[in-house]
Amino acid sequence: WLLEKNFASKVITSFSLSDKGVHASIMRFASSTYLAQTLSSDKTKVLNVINSLSQSQGGTRMDLGLKDSGKELTGPNSRTNSTKVLILFTDGQPDSGTDPVSIAQALKNQGIIIYTVGVGTGVDPVILRKIASQPPETHAFLADSFTKLQQLLNSLIQATCKGDTCATD
Repeated sequence: WLLEKNFASKVITSFSLSDKGVHASIMRFASSTYLAQTLSSDKTKVLNVINSLSQSQGGTRMDLGLKDSGKELTGPNSRTNSTKVLILFTDGQPDSGTDPVSIAQALKNQGIIIYTVGVGTGVDPVILRKIASQPPETHAFLADSFTKLQQLLNSLIQATCKGDTCATD
């Protein structure tokens, strides 16, 4: 669990959060969702939220995670003309609820770019590639263990960083 949190922290650290730049949000999902952090430009606040998270128990309701993340990205905390990017991080596969692929497609139809990061042997790479934006080669990432996350981190950052959205330090 600490490796997961460390990975999420490194992703956030790589972005230049600012009032006019990148904003980040943290949505947890298991058998339900929990908005741990609304969209924010405060990097310290977002990192503190990540550090305070405890490990979830229960199912893997990807459908709810996607749906509620989409609501946050398009809701009142969102900036109208900003690029919307959703990074779905999971160590499981959908075990109940509605089809996450159809929810992801609806989000992509709204202009939301989706990246997926699947870790461990419990993920379904086919579903993660279908959820991810096209092409899946640059939007869907898989690691067979949490120790391989560092290798994925660099690829994910390269894929998501556009213009001045990422820190240079």
